[in-house]
Amino acid sequence: IKRRLVLERVPPDHIMIVLRDWAGYQPALSSAAHEFGIPVSLQAGTPLNRHPITALLDSILSLPVTEFAFEAVIDVLRSPYVVLEGLPRELVHKVELAARKYNLRVGRETWDKALEAGARPGMDYRGAETAPILTPDEAQAASEALNRFFDALPVATDLDHVWNFVARVEEIIGTDPDDDSDGEAKLSFSLFIAEQARLSGTHGDDIAALCAIKDALKDLLLTEDLLAALTDDGGRKVAWREFVLDLRAALEGSEL
Repeated sequence: IKRRLVLERVPPDHIMIVLRDWAGYQPALSSAAHEFGIPVSLQAGTPLNRHPITALLDSILSLPVTEFAFEAVIDVLRSPYVVLEGLPRELVHKVELAARKYNLRVGRETWDKALEAGARPGMDYRGAETAPILTPDEAQAASEALNRFFDALPVATDLDHVWNFVARVEEIIGTDPDDDSDGEAKLSFSLFIAEQARLSGTHGDDIAALCAIKDALKDLLLTEDLLAALTDDGGRKVAWREFVLDLRAALEGSEL
C-alpha cells in the first residue's frame, strides 16, 4: 500500500483493503491511517468503543480514577486529537522527560513537584551537574495548563446531576467548526477534540464517531429527563464514577 501511494502515486480513493477479520484488524488500521494522514472510509459496522476518539475520551474521563497516573496522562497529552492550551507539543515532551526523571507514578500534586524538580539542575550517574529539563517559565506554563485540565475533571466521588456531567463532557470534546448545531458556545475549558478530528486525515470516520458519542450523551439526558419527571426533587445526583460507567456502557452498545 505504501509503495502504491508513494512511488506509484495512486490516489488513496483508488485503493480498497479487504480484511478477513474486521474486528481484529480495524483498530490498528484506523490508528495507522490517522498517524500517517491517510484518508480512509470504513465500510463496515465498527463498534464505537473501538474507535480511537472513543478510547481517548474514556481515558480522559477516567484520569481521576487513575489518580492522574503518569502513563495515562501522557498518553492523553500525546494524542493528535488533543490540544491543551498553554502546553504545546514540544513542551509535552519536556514534561514527560521531567516526570520520568522524577519517577512520577500517580498523584495530582506529584505533577507539580515533578515540574518544579525539572526546572532545577540535576546530576548524572558520575555526579556531574546536568542542565534543567525545563526553564522556570516552561515549568510554570506546564503547571498552569495541567491544573486547568485536571480541574475540568470531577473527582470519582463528586456528586452532580447527569445534565451537568454531560455538559462537562461536551465542553471537553469542544465544538465542531463545521457543525452549525454546535453554535457559538463559549467553552470554559476544552481539549478541542472535535476541531482536531475535523483536521485529521480520517475526518469522515472521526466525525461519525463524535456524532455517535453525542447521540449516546443525548440518550443519557433523555433517560435522566424521564427519571426526573417521576420525582419531585428535580432529578437525582450521581457520582462521577457512576456517570463514566453509564457512558461507557452506552458507548459499548453503539456502532458507527
